[in-house]
Amino acid sequence: MKNWMKTILWTLIVLFVLFSVPSPKPSLAMKYYAFNRLYFGHRLPIIIPVYDKTLDDDIIGQTTQDEHGQFHVRINPKNNPTQDEENNTLKHEMCHVETWVMDDGDGDHGIAFGRCVRRVADDSGVDWTDIY
Repeated sequence: MKNWMKTILWTLIVLFVLFSVPSPKPSLAMKYYAFNRLYFGHRLPIIIPVYDKTLDDDIIGQTTQDEHGQFHVRINPKNNPTQDEENNTLKHEMCHVETWVMDDGDGDHGIAFGRCVRRVADDSGVDWTDIY
């Protein structure tokens, strides 16, 4: 698929999500779309990340994969009080998705995950420890 076609498809999907799915905050869905474009070259699957206040207090964010292969990214708003922290947590969770999808791994904090975090941190101008 050509890049302009991918861009149009992603734009339509994001608009659909923004206007038809009330649960996720638009800013989080838009951030996922933007980060996927900027730092992952649109390689990650379409995911609608959500805020989840029910996550344990020690969990900042969580990525899971269900039995159908669909990824679920949940961000704990209690532990991400600033936009910078929320952005870094989302990038962290997106690196989990990349290690599952691109490296056919298990999404753990292994070598492939560390490479992703360092690359995304360098590309976004933050210290890698802020994302890891």
